[in-house]
Formats: sequence, structure tokens, C-alpha cells
Amino acid sequence: MRTLLFALLFTPCALLAQGIQFETSSWTAILAKAKADKKIVFLDAYASWCGPCKMMSKQTFMDQEVGKYYNTSFVNAKIDMEKGEGPELASRYKVEAYPTLLFVDGDGKVVHRALGYHDVAQFIELGTAASDPSKNQRGLDQRYNSGDRDPAFVASYLAAKSAAADPNVNKIAGEFLKTQTDWTTPANMQIILEYANDPNSEAFNYFMRNRAKFTEQFGEEAVGNKAQIALEQYLQNNPDAPLSDVQQNIRQILGEEQGEKLAAYYPIIFYQNAGEMGKYATAAVAYFDKYPPAEWGELNEMAWAFHENVTDPNMLKVALGWAKKSVAMESNYYNTDTLAALYAKLGKKKDAKKTAKKAIELAKKSGEDYTETQKLLDSLK
Repeated sequence: MRTLLFALLFTPCALLAQGIQFETSSWTAILAKAKADKKIVFLDAYASWCGPCKMMSKQTFMDQEVGKYYNTSFVNAKIDMEKGEGPELASRYKVEAYPTLLFVDGDGKVVHRALGYHDVAQFIELGTAASDPSKNQRGLDQRYNSGDRDPAFVASYLAAKSAAADPNVNKIAGEFLKTQTDWTTPANMQIILEYANDPNSEAFNYFMRNRAKFTEQFGEEAVGNKAQIALEQYLQNNPDAPLSDVQQNIRQILGEEQGEKLAAYYPIIFYQNAGEMGKYATAAVAYFDKYPPAEWGELNEMAWAFHENVTDPNMLKVALGWAKKSVAMESNYYNTDTLAALYAKLGKKKDAKKTAKKAIELAKKSGEDYTETQKLLDSLK
């Protein structure tokens, strides 16, 4: 009797200490349970290889307060999007990044969503917003679609859409700004800075024309970050654009100094993606001639890329020079291993052996795994 009493007393606390209790039944059964219990489903849409997913499982989902709140408020599910029902659910709910944190009603319709790692406080705040029709994305959509354009509401609506990586953020920001007669107000400048990232939009062009004002208001770092985001969006939306068009847009979006350097570097990426390794090598050499690297890592990275992708002996000799310069800057296992590999690829067996042995010595001192270098050394015997 005493054992049973202790079990009854301590089992609830043990369960709470375990954090979120996830359902293990089918998605259909989970939705049915949510509908019967008049609750929302929290779905952790994850992938087994995702680092932030693993961190949330260990650090956030296991928290006692998280478990207490989520076990009471939601029906909880955790599904690998690449196994079992996962691929179909990923397609249905447009899961394209991990972790995607979904809140779904009993009819299978999304109420709220967010992306990325959330700590305990952020995750409880997320659940609170998902449970509140005035704050969750379905409620905000309804309010926006009904015509509400109050600036404070639109700002919160854009923030929620951005947190969910909604592709309509730029469109919504542009629609709102068209209703505004003065784009110089702090609130409207904030919206332009944060959400008007389509390089072809009127709002982004306004940002570019008035970049100095935005820098004065928000700082050089914030303005630089916005330009980077806009460039990423342009590249994502125009994967097949001609090289010259891409370079022109890089210069326009990033500004003269930063844009010119990246425009010079971009052919390396362009030709590598196209599989044109001869042009890739030529572009890399031209870039390093114009912008000589100041750090060993950049030289080593390109030298190794040549080892893996280039066959022209003359170009490999250039890469060998980069590797030697990298080692001269700072001798370590990584660049010494690259140098050994390039010697071997060029048929310089004696130099390759000597350098591979040196790389292994450095690896032993620093505790690095030198398995591949040992394989190279063995192949030279």
C-alpha cells in the first residue's frame, strides 16, 4: 500500500519533469483527439539531421514549465518530416525549413506557425500567441483581410508573418506603404527597413535612394544587413539570370565598394554551379589577383576547392602557391594537409610525402582527425 501511495504521489511530478508528452498515434488520430478535446495541435515538424531541432528536444521540450503549459494547452505531436507520414505533411503544410513549429486545429488547418530554435521563454510565448485569436496568424490574417490598416496592427502583423517566413511579407509591406502619404515617419521607415526586401519594389528603390537617411536613423550595420537580405532574395528569385545581370544587381543593391568586390567574386560561384570548372578556375585567379587574401583560411579554402574541382596543371600550380602562402601565414593541420594533397595531385610524390607527414604531426598536437591524410600518405608508398 505504501509503495502504491508513493507512486500515486510522485508520478505526476515525474511526468511534468519530463517536459512535453508527445502523442505517438497517426496524424488523423491526433487531429481527432484535438477536436474531441477542443484543443489545438502543436506539431514539431523536424528532421533527424537538424541541429536546432535536437537542441529544442533536449533543452526546451524537456523543461518542466514548458511541459506543464503545453501538456495542458495542446495536443502535442513530433513528426520527422522525412519519414512515414512526414513527407506528405511537409507538402501539405509547406514545411521547407527546420524546425517548423506548427499549431493546427482539429480540422487540420494552420492556426499559427514559427521557424527556428526557441528557448523556454520564447516557446511559452509562442504557445500563448498561438492560443490567442487576437495574436495568432489566422486571427491576424482575418483582421488584415477585413481591411484593417492601423499602422500599429500592420507592424505586428508583418512581424508575425516574418517570424513564419511567409513569402507575402514584401507584398503586404508594399500594400500598406501605398496607403501612406509620408514614408519618412519613423514607423514607416522601420517597415521599409525590415520588410521591403524585394529589389524590384518601389519601397526598396526608395530605400536605395535614401540610404543615407536610413543609415542615420538605424545605423550602418542594420542598413548593410538589409542589403544582404535583399541580395539573397534577388538571387533566390532569379536563379537563371545571366552573370552580367547578377553582377549589375549586386553592385546596385550593396553599394559601390562592397558591391564591386562581391560582383568580382560572384563568377566563381556562377561557374562552379554551372559545372564550368575551367571558367571557375580563371575567375578565382582573377579575383585573388584583384583582391589578395589577408588570411590563411581564405587561401586554404580556395586551394582545397581547386584540388577537388580543377584538373588543369597550370591552375593547380597556382593553387599550390596559394597553399604555400597560407602555410607561411599560419602553419596548421588544415592548410598543410591541403598543400600535401596538391603536391600529390601534381605528381610531386616526394614533396607530398614530406608534407603529409608534417600535417599528421600537426594533427596529433592539436587533436585533429588525420584519417584522410594517412590514407593519402599510404597511397604514396
